[in-house]
Amino acid sequence: MTANELLQRIRDVACRKPDVIPRGWLCAEQWAVKWQSNVANVRRSLAIGVRGGVVEKKRFLVRTNRSTVLVSHFRAVENKRGK
Repeated sequence: MTANELLQRIRDVACRKPDVIPRGWLCAEQWAVKWQSNVANVRRSLAIGVRGGVVEKKRFLVRTNRSTVLVSHFRAVENKRGK
């Protein structure tokens, strides 16, 4: 293995590749556009929904202009019959 190949393998391991966000998961900014509301109010509402079990929260790696960061995404919890 050459030095360049080793360096490439190290970079591949260190690289944080963005996640593919499944359908139905939206970040707070996307919910704000959908609800036509302020982002701060949407974040507050989503936090209340998560605590109440109505909304599910998951963090995904998302590519920004300079780096890859964890961003919280939310989706409605499906109602299950019999509960």
